[in-house]
Amino acid sequence: MKLYNYQIDAWIKGNGLSHVQYAVVFGADEGDVDYASGILLKKWLLQEDYDVLRLDAKEVKNDIGLLSSEVNNVSLFGQKKVVIISGNTAAKELIDFAQKGNYAGKIIFKMSDLKPHSHFRKIAEQSKIALSIGCYKEDSRQISQYIKNLLDAKKMVYDVQIISCIASILPQNRGVIASEIEKLYIYCNQAAVSVDDVINIMSGQKDIVLDALCVAVLMKDKKSVIKILNENSDENFMLIIRVLQRYAFKVLSVKAKMQDGFDVMKAIESLTPPVFFKQKESLSQVASKVVVKDVCDLINELLLLEKNCKLMNLDHHVMISSMLIQR
Repeated sequence: MKLYNYQIDAWIKGNGLSHVQYAVVFGADEGDVDYASGILLKKWLLQEDYDVLRLDAKEVKNDIGLLSSEVNNVSLFGQKKVVIISGNTAAKELIDFAQKGNYAGKIIFKMSDLKPHSHFRKIAEQSKIALSIGCYKEDSRQISQYIKNLLDAKKMVYDVQIISCIASILPQNRGVIASEIEKLYIYCNQAAVSVDDVINIMSGQKDIVLDALCVAVLMKDKKSVIKILNENSDENFMLIIRVLQRYAFKVLSVKAKMQDGFDVMKAIESLTPPVFFKQKESLSQVASKVVVKDVCDLINELLLLEKNCKLMNLDHHVMISSMLIQR
């Protein structure tokens, strides 16, 4: 049976797994393969108390007897095994063994990306006892729907823009998304979710990615501002505004400590939460060169921009670009 990683839950719910003896899970992203394999394993473990054994493909491709012994082994207490084999292999004996079926346990083959003409992949796709699960990046519509489903399942109260904000911040990995939304659920503690909540919980890496934009804006480097905005044209407008605001307030904090007698690096190192080490040098340059009035002006302009973005039915990216380039 041929499936994609984002179809696993729905397919299992409708068809069950009792007839499935092995699965071939493959894809270019190891994290996606691990997550899809984990879903399958969890479903099997919920059905029966399996033991789990992990083997490398190199161990079994020349020793089918090892795989046969392990997957057919039943403990004194009747416990069978799910054998997880990691690594690509095209050994005909291994494919033939998996396809014969009639073994006591289950087998999961975890592989890197397989071409459509791969013999192992084609056999699993056509088999009545197997699943062929391709792990590929989903489009934005599928990811947004998945985020909405998770939020709704937890009965979280949120504005529709929260979905696009989360999709913009997080990688297209369902495992990561589910984990981060669980953190958001605990953080909000049944209160309505705001964009600030999402950014506080999830935007750590985006702060670093957009750090160059913050520096360029405050240093009035218009050429870099244009380039960075074009490279991040798909980012949620609220995320860009919030990252810029946070950076501006960080600069103000450093300037205040410098007025109290701290040198610039000591001022930066005293900030909480601490500044990521790769950001310290650029923050030092900005704090040393800009004046407080310019930073305060930027904060006020961002507040007005946010208000206008919410009120006007215009392209938010164009509005943000226009404001940042013209200032």
